[in-house]
Amino acid sequence: VLDNMYDDGELKNKVETGEKIAAYGDTFKQGESASVGDLLNAMLVGGDVQAAELLAKYSASSRDIFVNEMNSKCMELGLMDTFFKNAGGRYDIGAYSTAADLAVITQAAYRYQVIKDALAKKSVTIAVVEKKAKKPREIEFVSTNPLLTSNETTEYKYVKGGILGLADESVNAAQFAAIATKDDMQMIVVLMDS
Repeated sequence: VLDNMYDDGELKNKVETGEKIAAYGDTFKQGESASVGDLLNAMLVGGDVQAAELLAKYSASSRDIFVNEMNSKCMELGLMDTFFKNAGGRYDIGAYSTAADLAVITQAAYRYQVIKDALAKKSVTIAVVEKKAKKPREIEFVSTNPLLTSNETTEYKYVKGGILGLADESVNAAQFAAIATKDDMQMIVVLMDS
């Protein structure tokens, strides 16, 4: 999404939820709109699949084109063991990756300040506007990163950002990627199904 933007001013552009994307979840209803920046926060902080699908459509006019761009970006990064089938990271029998490839993707993504800022947030509240409503509806997203949001005994003070996702909710196969920095050393951890 960020690679396709003309400049940071696009973060304020509004994206409207259509009928197809409204069917992907309960967060955004048909006819509601949110800014690109808020959708990035919803996706990166809260792991929202609808936000990812809205961003894909905004960025490339269709999700298929966007997924092709995701796979092209992987080839650009030299990743031979990753193939995406959808923008939201949902389980798909044809999609695959490795922990090593996900670490490279995490490192590449962390070079973008917008992503770095979002992944460090414990929570974020976004405004969603419906055409007929007089005021926006607010939605809070809590970070999926357990190292940011856990209690004091499990919170890791050196963590700079991360995200937890479920590849297949029916079996709770979790993937986790995080970045920590201590004494000028950066460490990326990727766990798959652990």
